Amino acid sequence: MNKCFIKFDNVSVRLGNKIVLSDINWEIKENENWAIIGHNGAGKSTLAKTIMGKTQVVKGSIRPLYSQNKIGYVSFDLHSWLMEEENKLEDLRSFSGKINKTTRVKDIILRSNKLSSKSLRHFLSVINILQINYLLSKNINQLSNGEIRKVIIARAMVKKPRLLILDEPFPDISHALVLINGNIFIKREKAEALHNLPIYALFKQHNLIKNDLSRNANRQSQIAPDVLIEMNNVTVRYGQKIVLKNINWQMQKGENWAIVGPNGSGKSTILKLITGDVLQAYANNISILGFKKGDGKSIWEIKKYIGEVSPDLQLRYQKDVSVFEVIISGFFDSVGIIQTPTPQQIKQANKWISIFHLNRYIHKKIADLSSGQQRMIFFARAMVKNPLLLILDEPCQGLDLTNRKQILDVIENLSKYTNLLLVTHHKDEIPKCINKIMYLNNSYAKFN
Repeated sequence: MNKCFIKFDNVSVRLGNKIVLSDINWEIKENENWAIIGHNGAGKSTLAKTIMGKTQVVKGSIRPLYSQNKIGYVSFDLHSWLMEEENKLEDLRSFSGKINKTTRVKDIILRSNKLSSKSLRHFLSVINILQINYLLSKNINQLSNGEIRKVIIARAMVKKPRLLILDEPFPDISHALVLINGNIFIKREKAEALHNLPIYALFKQHNLIKNDLSRNANRQSQIAPDVLIEMNNVTVRYGQKIVLKNINWQMQKGENWAIVGPNGSGKSTILKLITGDVLQAYANNISILGFKKGDGKSIWEIKKYIGEVSPDLQLRYQKDVSVFEVIISGFFDSVGIIQTPTPQQIKQANKWISIFHLNRYIHKKIADLSSGQQRMIFFARAMVKNPLLLILDEPCQGLDLTNRKQILDVIENLSKYTNLLLVTHHKDEIPKCINKIMYLNNSYAKFN
């Protein structure tokens, strides 16, 4: 019989003034792999952080409570923290004149620790398993979201943790613990737990959103040019690596495109060329909404017609920004509010807050909400200006089944009011409204 590895005895956890987990009784035995399953906001991340000793336990006990050195942790929060730290370092380097110095992937994984010969063998084994040898000398800012996730996993694994906590379920899971509103609903083997997991109505709320859209949203296609995006023989390279090569592509009014491909194939680079977030956009022949890059129109004049939802944008927001400020900032394409909104802008923002049924969140801090709740808020932020083009970069990333279904339904409904450009590497996350697909691989594009 397997020995007890971690045991929760009647544990309750408080975040601020709210009890998030209530009377948790749970035991992990040695050699068991568990999944914690529940809707966004159910308490999954709080439970993981409780195992690590990072929450306020107000009742019960956890045995044994391991030190963080014995626990590997992979999460969206860690991704956000790494990018924040790198941005701070870049500011310091710029101030000190060391603009050519960067943080390499290898340094992030090893945390600047020197390796013994035994540790080196383990490090190389982890790198080979994850197949990220080619990333070691890269700067973290050059990586795709999927590549960064692999780096974070490697970072967790090189210290040989007794327990590895992941923020999404992976294949080799033997048991499942289902959380609903911070309480244990099911605790048994995975197949049985998933079979008995109630999906409820897969968020009846999406029907409310659909109805409110039909009443309140205004499609602006009548003022859109016939060609929304045009790229002629576009090539992007970083040093010796060619990310995109000889891309020729048009997106026409009325088309909804998906860009698919493996991690690192250049999907996010295509989006950054459109939004002007990479300088090489101006060294190529690119036209966006009838404006040719480099012909005098500022990036901000073009962005006012574009809405954007992406993990990168979500990462840039400070933790103490309110939900209302996040949504209002969509008018200014800024992180936070950089000028006082007009009464008309506030009215427009409130309309989209109502359409997405976000009224109860507007005074909360963005960091206090679950990933699914945050994603819906960034959809409202993108739509406040009734964009001609809505760009969605991995819109379902990090979401549970229910929230993924809700987001795909929302995208389907929004397609009636704007033109869509969606990036994903999961074909099952392509909504029915998508009628054109670009496949990216090894820097080249194919079209369907």
